[in-house]
This record gives sequence, C-alpha cells and structure tokens, in this order.
Amino acid sequence: MVAKVRRILGRVNRRKGALLYGLVASVTVVFIASAGRSHSTGFRSVGVMPAQAHSHTARTVMPNGLAFTGQLSQTMFTQASDGRVYLNLAVAVPEQPCEGSACGARRATDTIIILDRSGSMSADNRLPFAKRAIHALIDRLQPLDRLAVVAFDSSAEVISPLSFLSENSKSALHAKVDALAPGSGTNISQGMQLGGDLLLPSAGERAQKVILLSDGEANEGIIDPQQLARMASSVNRRAASFSTIGMGLGFNEQLMANLADWGGGSFSYLEHLEALGTILDKNLKDARRLYASISSIEMRLPEHVRLIDAAGYPFEKTADGFAIPFGELLAGSKKSATLTLEFPTDSIRTHSLGAISMRFKDSSGEHIVGLPSDIMKVAIVEHHRKAEVTASINKDLYRQSWLTNNLGLLKQSVQKGLSRGDTAGAAVSIASYEKQLQNAADAAGVDLASPEVKAQISQMRGELSEASKGSGVEQQEKQNRLRKKYLYDGQSYQRSFNY
Repeated sequence: MVAKVRRILGRVNRRKGALLYGLVASVTVVFIASAGRSHSTGFRSVGVMPAQAHSHTARTVMPNGLAFTGQLSQTMFTQASDGRVYLNLAVAVPEQPCEGSACGARRATDTIIILDRSGSMSADNRLPFAKRAIHALIDRLQPLDRLAVVAFDSSAEVISPLSFLSENSKSALHAKVDALAPGSGTNISQGMQLGGDLLLPSAGERAQKVILLSDGEANEGIIDPQQLARMASSVNRRAASFSTIGMGLGFNEQLMANLADWGGGSFSYLEHLEALGTILDKNLKDARRLYASISSIEMRLPEHVRLIDAAGYPFEKTADGFAIPFGELLAGSKKSATLTLEFPTDSIRTHSLGAISMRFKDSSGEHIVGLPSDIMKVAIVEHHRKAEVTASINKDLYRQSWLTNNLGLLKQSVQKGLSRGDTAGAAVSIASYEKQLQNAADAAGVDLASPEVKAQISQMRGELSEASKGSGVEQQEKQNRLRKKYLYDGQSYQRSFNY
C-alpha cells in the first residue's frame, strides 16, 4: 500500500494543476477505522482497517496540507429502527505560504460597501452609526487596499468606485460619506447589482469582499428572496464573498442570513449599532486571511438516502445529487458542519455513503478534494445484533450532534414559529426537543445530560413567556428581537469555526 501511495505521489509532480478528487494522484487518503487505530508519516499517511469493520471516519489530505474529513455518528442500525445518522464534515485549512518579507505582509483587499440609506435609516441614529463605522474602515485601509461605496434607497448609486485610497482621496471619500442622507424605499437588488458590477474580472492575489448593510425589508426592485439569493451567489462565483449586516430590528433576518449563505460570507446583526465598526473590522481581517473565496460540498447519495438538514445551509438538487454552499475558507482555520441523513432500515443490507467532495476556488484556480466513497458505510442488521449497533455509535459525535446541531435546529424552529406569531407552537417545539433528547439518550446509551442545554431551554421558555406579555406592539417588538437572536444563535450552534 505504501509503495502504491508513493507511486501516486510521484505522478503528482508530473500533473501539477490537475483537479483534485478522491484518489486522483494529488491527494493522500487516510482511513480511520472504528477502533480508532491509525498511523501517519507525513503525506504518506496510511491507516489500518480491520476486516468486516465499518469506518466512522474518512480523511483526505492534499499535498499542501489541506485536510477534508467526514465522520459518521453511527455505522449500524437494527432493521425497522430510526435510520437517522449525523455526518460531520470538516476542512482544516493550512496557513498561506510565504517567503522572506512577504511573511509579514498583509494581504491586499478589495472591499465594496453596499449601504442602505432608506428612510428608516433615520431612526435610532442608524445612518450616523453606519457612516461612523465606514469612516473607521476607511482610516484602517492600507495603501494597497481598495474600497468602493454604493448607497441605495429607491434607487442606487456609486458613491465611490473601487479605488486605492491616498490621504487626499481618503479625505474626499470621508466627505462623500458624510453627505449621505436618508431617502425613501429599500431597493436592495439595485444596490447589489451596482456593487457586483464593481468587482474586477480578475483580482489575482487580492481578496474581494462585498458587505451589505441594511435595516429593512426589500420593498422595491427585485423582492423575491430566491432571485436575491441568486444575485448573492453570482457575486460569490466571481471570486468575492458576500456578507450581510442587519441593523436595528426592522430587517428581514431570514433573507439576510440566506444572502450571506449563498454569497459565501457571514451574517451579523446589531440592534444597537455602537459595535458596527468592530464587525466591519472583523470582515476586513477575515478578507486578509482569505484562502478560498468560494467552496461547496457536493454529494451523490445512494438511492433512498435522504439529506434532511445541512447545518442550516441551503442546498440545491443537482443532476446527480446535492450542492451545499460552504462559504469562504480562511488560512489557518478549521471549519465544520453537521449534516443530518436518513437511511432506509426496511431491509437487511449495507449502504455505502456515496461520493462526497468539496469544491473550492483559490488564487491558483478551482480544485476538488473528495472522500473515498467505499470507506464509510452504514449496515442495517438483525435485531439480535443490538449490542453491535450500540457499540458502533461514535459517542462523542453523537453527543455533539444532539447538544449543538440539534439544539441549533430547535432554535431555528422556534424562530420560524415566532415569524408566524405562533408562540404556543414554539413552546411545543421546545418540549418536543426535550422528549427527543431523552429518547435518543436511552436508545443509544449515551449520556446527553448537559447543564448548558438545560439552562438554554429554561432561558428560551422564560423568553417566550416574556414575549407574550404586554400590549400587542410590545409583544411584536419582543418576538421580533427573539427571532433574530434565535436564527443567529441557531446557525452558530450548527456550524463550527476555529480561526
């Protein structure tokens, strides 16, 4: 096996620039068996998989050090049982290579701010806070950075094209930002269109970032959420990440979160805008560490295996499977998401998980890295093998999936209930999660008791109760506040970022 891997690696040097997928020559594959035994010798990592044992984990390591890992919560089920399994997908991104003085250099960035200046931005000093944050961003930019500003209300205009900022041009841009005043409607689509048009066809080694700041609903121009999502995705496909920041309580949190997901960026929100400058600064710092501007998870699942949830990420059906936008990748980071799958358990058989790959684009082009499709398998077995089924559970991942991913799903379920004005239904969702949590603990023999989760549930019940008190206007404001909090927190529980 080692000799075979050496031959594969030898061919890598003769095929530079090829796309990377599964066992194509430019990757090293590590198999980690259920027993957890493996050994590694640099890129020539080879694992030991005992006969007749299914593996929880498959891992592919690229020659540059980027690692893509898939891990199953369970590899066996009894016939006619619940065939729900959790698949954790993680990518560990290496630091950007550098030489000599370049190691201390900060990556040059192109930042495009799309600012809402609709009439509602006059409330709570939102526009002054936004302008103050943009002023601070202008002052932080370095000579090699470029900035553009687009403002929109019922229509949009380019306040400043994408350009380098000298001290003189910084002063001129400060003056233009100061002159912005609240207008009328909220034509988000035209602002997005103008902002996207400012992107350069090829930014080379530069990191491109588009940031939308809005406090309202899209009520003019294109207002269909799916069409707006396609616009955000179009920006991302042009090698720029698209992030959103919701300001105040009037914005559509579901829309802003979806735009960020399809745009490969991040979603943030602030009811009170004093810290808006900090969020813009974080976006700038992330851009300087950009390793890949766009990535996606691509899956070809076996027949009858269902993808139920993808860590809250949207996903779309493709000709032969599913595609999940996974967003930007930052150098020196680890990013993971837990997917929920459901296997049919009506007959005794073994399912291979299918083809799973990650596609990403960096400054050198597009790459694909895939997990070996014949390593992770799920077996449906007879009832008398219950002890084997229990032993096949990866207890750490099973526990993590229930106490983070599924808690995040609960928060988003409550958010949807609040969006419908159904506080009673939201309370039912909480009670259902508690029951499911206990049933899962009993069925798997895994301790799922968690003081943190217990405190979270207690807090949610208290917040729902409080949101049902007061006048109609007061209840609406409280529930609106909770909607935004639960959506943001729910996504945070489902996804993991270590920077």
